[in-house]
Amino acid sequence: MKRATQAGFRAVPLADAPVIHAERWRSESVDTYTISSMTSATAARWRVNDYGDNEKDPLWQTTGTVAEVIVAVLALR
Repeated sequence: MKRATQAGFRAVPLADAPVIHAERWRSESVDTYTISSMTSATAARWRVNDYGDNEKDPLWQTTGTVAEVIVAVLALR
């Protein structure tokens, strides 16, 4: 998570959700990761215009452990 913070991710509080959620905004996309536990995390890349629209799918998504997910999202260019 330290590497993700150094790469521009910022934690965003989610109401009534016992998770850690972080976002990194870019000009055309938003990268996110959400951690439920050390063994359950998800990362995704969204088009800026689609982010937050529950009817839209991310451009890319992965699940796994915290380490796997953060390594994968940091590898995106």
